[in-house]
Amino acid sequence: MNRLAHKGQQRNLYSLSGIDLKDPSLVLYMPLWYPYSDISGSTTLMSYDRYRSTLTNSGSLYSRSGRVFDGDDGIKLDVAAWQSGDDTGTIISFFKTTNAGATKSLFGSCDAPSENGIFLGIRTTNKIAITFYDPPVSGTADIVEGGTTVTDGVMRMAAVSCNGSSYTLSLNGIAETPNVVSGVNGGKWFNDFITGRDNITIGYSQRITKNYFAGTIPAVLYFSRALTLNELQRLYLATKDRYQ
Repeated sequence: MNRLAHKGQQRNLYSLSGIDLKDPSLVLYMPLWYPYSDISGSTTLMSYDRYRSTLTNSGSLYSRSGRVFDGDDGIKLDVAAWQSGDDTGTIISFFKTTNAGATKSLFGSCDAPSENGIFLGIRTTNKIAITFYDPPVSGTADIVEGGTTVTDGVMRMAAVSCNGSSYTLSLNGIAETPNVVSGVNGGKWFNDFITGRDNITIGYSQRITKNYFAGTIPAVLYFSRALTLNELQRLYLATKDRYQ
């Protein structure tokens, strides 16, 4: 793509999405929907943030509403200690799935191939959850889940915000009632890892347990600050019609 075309596409992306691409806290923006996701089945996908990262696609397929994952697909960036200075942040993933009863990762970063890492995903309870596990930091995993069943095939925007002391889980910009499944809701984040991390992943994890997602993911974002619920709701309302 030539430079002028790319600039025009970025302006169009901004006007369609309501996402400020110049926000200095926007570290990762992966639009996986038409026309910003490669139709040809390429093994590489590019982010639309200022870093323009090139991620490797393995198996996920193009659709107009997002990339389709069939339970053994994933998107990955090999990168050491990604955002290791962040003690606050927000992970966002739009998704829909009918795959009930399985643990599924939407977005994560880990020390492959151990079980250590941080993940926003869906638990066997069919509810969104944030998981942080690094044995040198804590002997048990910190797992906090929401209260809404999300395996009904409805498109939603899942988010976890960390303010440095606790997590806030939300769906479509509305806070979920947190349930501490394991450990504590202590807000451990990327800067809390002692064990090294060597990747970020979408639709699965690089842990021993892969936690493959089955369904559609239209977009994934990461901000290096804790977005407010008002900000998350505005983002959802500005984008929700695109992914139906």
